[in-house]
Amino acid sequence: MPEKKQKLPTLEIHGSASKKLLRKVTLTEISKKENLMRFIKSQGLPLASSCDGEGICHLCIVNETMVTCQMKVEELPAKGQIRKVTIGYL
Repeated sequence: MPEKKQKLPTLEIHGSASKKLLRKVTLTEISKKENLMRFIKSQGLPLASSCDGEGICHLCIVNETMVTCQMKVEELPAKGQIRKVTIGYL
């Protein structure tokens, strides 16, 4: 009997304005510990910020209320192995 494949943890990055899935990234144990704002930017996506990650400007908000510069990727709510981020202006 074939072994059941384990689904790897992933992060889906969606654009609200474009209504598109912009990136689907497999997460590693290391990437789950990364700052969410830096991780999104490392995927080549623009993320607004004028305070350089100090949590003051709140321009880097995703999912309507989450300040990305103040959280780790693993802090995003997960449904199974999938975490989702929606960026309003993309």
